[in-house]
Amino acid sequence: MAIPTLDQSVADLHRIGKQLATRLRRLQLATVRDLLLYVPVRHDDLRSMTDIAALAPGVQAVVRGRVVAIANRRAHQRRMLLTEAVVQDATGSVRCVWFQQPYVAHAYPAGTAVVLAGTPTVDRYGLQLTSPVIERDSEVNLHAGRLVPIYALTAGVTQKQLRFLVSLALPAAGQMTDPLSDTIRVREKLLSRADAIRSVHFPADDAERAAAQERLLFDDIVRYILRVRASREEMEEACAPRIIVNAAMVERVKGALPFVLTGAQERAVGEILGDMTASTPPRPPSPREGGDLGGKPMQRLLNGDVGSGKTAVAAVAAAVVADAGRQVAYLAPTEVLTVQQAAVLTRWLQPLGISVACWTRTTRRIDGTPVTLAVLRAAVRSGAVRVVVGTHAILADAVQFSDLALAIIDEQHRFGVEQRAALRKKARVSDDGVACMPHLLSMTATPIPRTLQLSLLGDLAVSVLDERPQARRPVATSVIVPAKRLEMTHALKEELAAGHQAFIVCGKIDDDGGGELATVTEAFERAKRAFPDACIGLLHGRMKPVEQQAAMEAFAMHETDILVATTVIEVGVDQPNATLMIIEDAERFGHSQLHQLRGRVGRGAAPGRCFLATRVDAPQVRAHLSRVAQTTDGFALAEFDLARRGPGAIFGTMQSGHDVFPIWEMDPALLDRARRVAGEIAASDAGVTAAHLE
Repeated sequence: MAIPTLDQSVADLHRIGKQLATRLRRLQLATVRDLLLYVPVRHDDLRSMTDIAALAPGVQAVVRGRVVAIANRRAHQRRMLLTEAVVQDATGSVRCVWFQQPYVAHAYPAGTAVVLAGTPTVDRYGLQLTSPVIERDSEVNLHAGRLVPIYALTAGVTQKQLRFLVSLALPAAGQMTDPLSDTIRVREKLLSRADAIRSVHFPADDAERAAAQERLLFDDIVRYILRVRASREEMEEACAPRIIVNAAMVERVKGALPFVLTGAQERAVGEILGDMTASTPPRPPSPREGGDLGGKPMQRLLNGDVGSGKTAVAAVAAAVVADAGRQVAYLAPTEVLTVQQAAVLTRWLQPLGISVACWTRTTRRIDGTPVTLAVLRAAVRSGAVRVVVGTHAILADAVQFSDLALAIIDEQHRFGVEQRAALRKKARVSDDGVACMPHLLSMTATPIPRTLQLSLLGDLAVSVLDERPQARRPVATSVIVPAKRLEMTHALKEELAAGHQAFIVCGKIDDDGGGELATVTEAFERAKRAFPDACIGLLHGRMKPVEQQAAMEAFAMHETDILVATTVIEVGVDQPNATLMIIEDAERFGHSQLHQLRGRVGRGAAPGRCFLATRVDAPQVRAHLSRVAQTTDGFALAEFDLARRGPGAIFGTMQSGHDVFPIWEMDPALLDRARRVAGEIAASDAGVTAAHLE
């Protein structure tokens, strides 16, 4: 078979149908290059072989054997096609069954040597493997008997399909240009880019996997630093509106808030307003501009733990800018969060005479009232709307601001340099052609470890909210092993009986063959059976935006008692009546993410409780979850995540050039090395830019 080219279509790589090609395009997998750069989210260790005689119920295992019998038959009761097989090794035999997969019988006839991976169960006939992963036994297996890559999927695409296509694409890895010189690679002890791409998919062992991840992560960080450097140089040449602060408006907006600002919030407000009033003009302003372009663009990160009050700080800054006659763009990562934040800002700012718009693909409102797209565009273009809260929709070229002076980016790690640049392109241009850049306030609720702030953010001003509002109490957190699940169910019943609401969070939408994990669809059905008198809601990223919004609004109006969701609710979702959070398969989440999730409860008058549920009662799992249960400081958990991970434990690189990796969770030594290399590249005449590291 000829070696594919990087730009060759995935459809030409193998005979796949139009339907599968369309589904792959949802994952932005159109070419061989896309497949090579689609890094696994993790690897499952399926290297250890188990004798069939040693199989134990509930314990995942990999077996090597030979098919001695296999056939398809129709199940009478369930009207389903079953494929049943018997696989044998030197120690014994095991029954296997697959549902609605008749091709298995044709692909693995009797006599075929196979490798199986699955979790045995026991029925009235004895031990059985239900829907195990199966492949022919060969020198190089893809799906079992090795470190097996697990990819992020979409509906209709299986892990086996994606692994097979990636394996066909791997010979083209040698065509990838390596942006780092041999001198740099040898000095930094890095793999070549081609070797790293091969090994990150199908590593031979843990050391090879770690080396591949380190190289690709190194490229990500260097690319990020080069882009930040270019962005900073652009900003240094730009001017910005110098905002005149109306002290009376500052006090008015503080008075409109339903709480008193903490000392940390007051400090952050002062730092932000100080940046926007700073006068370091790169050029004399023209008389027509009235001297208002004499400012330097603010670039500040507001870093605060869960519930520290970042939105309130942003509201004060937005009110001051709006009061000065200018506009604010508030960019949020999801439609759910956008609609919620728009409602909050409308509630706080509209009584002050400040108009707030909500702009997503499906929701368009001004001061809470639905409007047409044409009306919204005109209001933003004319300046009638001062604060625009939106998703990526407001980055479109068709969206024009009258006088954008402040851009606020919520959960900044979810947006790339390109998206921040798109906001800056909406700057007002002065009479002599100089762009008046908006001030930039980024916010993150993922605490950046203090040990990394200087090494990573030396060129970015940082405000830290390190105080918890007095009304917010820590969420009581418990680890739930299988033997204690009844305790968790009783607690949920108590909260519902008290008129409160609850979240159940799962890491997956449905079963994609990647492992034995709880899914939202299963949890939703289980909750309906366990709580027949409660109203159960469902929320996940595969639902249409209008359906997601309806689910959130129903929960906000207490029309639903339990919301079963994926991590789409991780950031910003605020329902004061929600007091209990159940996180299934909690060991699969990092400390910081668990901390973020539990921050969704206990936001009202009643205290919050969080249950970290796991089906793996092992010492390392208990230690992992107990640290979250015993620690309420998000910064401390982030520091621990940093020490625990190191460079070899971060899975995945940036896709399509967007900076979505949690760079502050990297190993500080790796960051320092990458910063040094980025400086060498920028100072050299090699012409290497961030684009060459794609």
